[in-house]
Amino acid sequence: MEFSDNINSNSIDNIINYYQEKINNINETFLASLNNFKQYYILYYRNIDSTDETYKNNYESLEFFIKQKINEMEMVEYNIKNDIVKEINNFNDINMKLQKQKNIYTVNKNKLDKMKNEIQKSKGLINDTSDIYKSEYVIYTELLIGFLIVVYLQYKLFS
Repeated sequence: MEFSDNINSNSIDNIINYYQEKINNINETFLASLNNFKQYYILYYRNIDSTDETYKNNYESLEFFIKQKINEMEMVEYNIKNDIVKEINNFNDINMKLQKQKNIYTVNKNKLDKMKNEIQKSKGLINDTSDIYKSEYVIYTELLIGFLIVVYLQYKLFS
């Protein structure tokens, strides 16, 4: 990937800006060369039989330069396609990780809901047991008081 060799950031905005700048640079030089190429093309073919090699050399040099720019643009296109594939793979990896986390979240949420339900049941059992304890406490207290009254009465009666 040409981009990773030149820029150390993986941000999509940086990638986009990098390729826009690269395309704009190629485009500017290509268009300027294309205008000159048209002129030298016409001059070269009008003076094809001329012994002056200037038109031919300029024409061939611009033709070579334009082919280089076309190759550069094709390389940029190839790199963009590769970067898109890599970003799609990254997004797919992130999506898979996100899906795993959602599954873990769902499992943990279900466990939490079960625990909350158990807590409510436990609170209910604690309240029921507390009520039973209080009623038993009252009963045993009444029995103790009754027993003490009976003992006191027997003591008074038989003494």
